[in-house]
Amino acid sequence: MVMSPYNHQRLESNTEENPRQKYAKIYNGIGITNIVLGCIAAVLAVTGLAFESYSCCNRDIAAGIWGGVMLIISGTIAVNTARMMTKCMLVLTMLASAISAGVGLAMFGVELAFAVKMNNHNYWQYYYAKIVLLVIHGVLSFIGFTGMILSIVNTVYSSYALCTGHSVSFSIQRDQNGFATVTVTRTSPGDQSNPECSAQPQDNIEEYENIPTQQEISQNRSPPERPPPPYAALSDQKQPPV
Repeated sequence: MVMSPYNHQRLESNTEENPRQKYAKIYNGIGITNIVLGCIAAVLAVTGLAFESYSCCNRDIAAGIWGGVMLIISGTIAVNTARMMTKCMLVLTMLASAISAGVGLAMFGVELAFAVKMNNHNYWQYYYAKIVLLVIHGVLSFIGFTGMILSIVNTVYSSYALCTGHSVSFSIQRDQNGFATVTVTRTSPGDQSNPECSAQPQDNIEEYENIPTQQEISQNRSPPERPPPPYAALSDQKQPPV
């Protein structure tokens, strides 16, 4: 591989970004959102169970509680993955998000069915309890649907990071003579010593020596030759004596 000295500065600032680090903010944002949604779902589910005592025929299965707990677990794993970008954490995030997506879908269906059932039910001791439960189950169904979408997105991003977790970095060092050495390091997902739980650079390093810097190029470059002006030929000719 031959590297031109004129694109030396371009290579120094054109380093490829690792997809794992690129999506760290996405993992963190989705994880925090899932934790918040899970806490809200658990609180609303407990409140709904308290209002169920005013009904004679409804039996709540507390979908908001177990659905909210699963959202909290998957969100916590996603936040930890954003801080420790290892292969183990990415696999764990992918599995937890996939399970959370299924739980969110089940939560959405159950809560929506309860809301429709209560709307058609007339055996209520207090009418305001029916209104409160309709709102609670409607919000829980929305949380289940939102958690399902976020979990699917998180699963896709973690899968993509596992498949394309390679990065290329360039480092440039100058010796005492003023020449530069470019080191190209390629990082692939997983180390050979522990391929399951690490992402360390492998021995895939290329060095290019004796590459002048941009300052040396500008100092050693001779100015471009310009053609003489058209009047120069006339001025060089000897004028005849008067």
